[in-house]
Amino acid sequence: TYEEPIRLRVPFHNNNCMHCHRDTPKYAAAEMHEIMADSIASDETACTSCHGEAHPSGERRTPGHADYE
Repeated sequence: TYEEPIRLRVPFHNNNCMHCHRDTPKYAAAEMHEIMADSIASDETACTSCHGEAHPSGERRTPGHADYE
């Protein structure tokens, strides 16, 4: 059981994002990802610095919400 929003108690490493997103066409198409590759790989710049919330809230994941799809 957990309460939202989930809050991390340890550092968040970009590899958590990169594990799924690194090889996607959308990721590759973003020129900034290439420009900042070293900074992203070293966790100097967090993915969430540019992208904000990693995944939608429980409300946004609920069928019927405008963002559901």
